[in-house]
Amino acid sequence: YGAFIKQMALFKSETEFVMLDFDGDGCLTEEEMKSYVEDLIPTMNVLKDNLDPALYDYYCCSCVRRLFWVVDPVGSGKLRICKLIQHGIMDAWLEVQLASKDPATNWFSYTIGTAIHEKFAKLDQNKSGLLSLADMKMYKKGLPTLEEDGLPEDTSPFTDLFLNRVFEV
Repeated sequence: YGAFIKQMALFKSETEFVMLDFDGDGCLTEEEMKSYVEDLIPTMNVLKDNLDPALYDYYCCSCVRRLFWVVDPVGSGKLRICKLIQHGIMDAWLEVQLASKDPATNWFSYTIGTAIHEKFAKLDQNKSGLLSLADMKMYKKGLPTLEEDGLPEDTSPFTDLFLNRVFEV
């Protein structure tokens, strides 16, 4: 029963992806994926009942970025629909879509999405919605984390060299 429901949800997602592919190239842009996630939020039990509407845009953006990070590691700016459907990350995405209660360890869950938002909101000193180099240099263990990273308390996982290079690019 569970495998059948999951297979139907995967088929539904693939159909929705194809319908969003306006230029018919078999790929989705970030904007098309954002539209897809926005449209799904009201249909997902764990999100429609828990996610603050003020965080919808953030949630959509973080989901889309996560999908692109995992499925498009070379940064082409497009997700190939066939590659996305076959990728293991779809299991996590479908789990949240089909869940009746929040799967707290799932990257796409309400729990993790809110924790990540809170973490970065605490770093955003000027409340611009963007993190500066100075903000990122303040990132230390002890802020809300999703998993144990093995670092001593008050230690940053990022070196100055790494952060300077990221902000240079």
